[in-house]
Amino acid sequence: MLSPLDWAMVESWKERGIPLRIAIRAIEDVFDRVDKKPNKARSIKSLSYCREEVEAQYEEWLSAQVGKTSDQDEADSAEPDDAGVLSVEETATHLRTLLDSLSKAKADGELHRVLDRVAAKLERMIDIEADAKSVERSLGELEKKIDRALLKNTDSDALSLMNKNVKSDLSEYETKMEKDVYERTFELMLLKKLREEANIPRLSLFFL
Repeated sequence: MLSPLDWAMVESWKERGIPLRIAIRAIEDVFDRVDKKPNKARSIKSLSYCREEVEAQYEEWLSAQVGKTSDQDEADSAEPDDAGVLSVEETATHLRTLLDSLSKAKADGELHRVLDRVAAKLERMIDIEADAKSVERSLGELEKKIDRALLKNTDSDALSLMNKNVKSDLSEYETKMEKDVYERTFELMLLKKLREEANIPRLSLFFL
């Protein structure tokens, strides 16, 4: 079971464009090393244990991209495990599931109006049978609108309490993360709590 911090970390990897195959390979390498040299004191209890390895392998991958031809870049982007391509039917099914979930969200005021506009957009995407990549781009923009509405619509006292809770959850990691990584992780965890409170699902195909 992934913790809120784990989810925030995965979201930050996605936002930064770290290829899924790089993250999975790095995590598998860490688990393989631990399996070969079991140590109860260093057992893996969180994805944060794998963060440095993911970062290291991503840096190696970025270095390997320097000087690549456009043909090579296109070949890499077409790799099945990284493209995340779904059929039109699978994408439409996901969108319908989102519509059903959004209808059950706890929202009022501006947030309710934003969710209505998001639902209307999702219905149009189903009607035009958009491909997965186009859908993912649109879902990313819609999520940003929802996030802004969540922050604006939440009572200031409730938001202050959530900020304190997130700060407490991240207290042991604050000095171990670079400032920008910590701040983005903090924001992602806060938004996750707000979405859960309002019963609003993640829209991205990445979370299918």
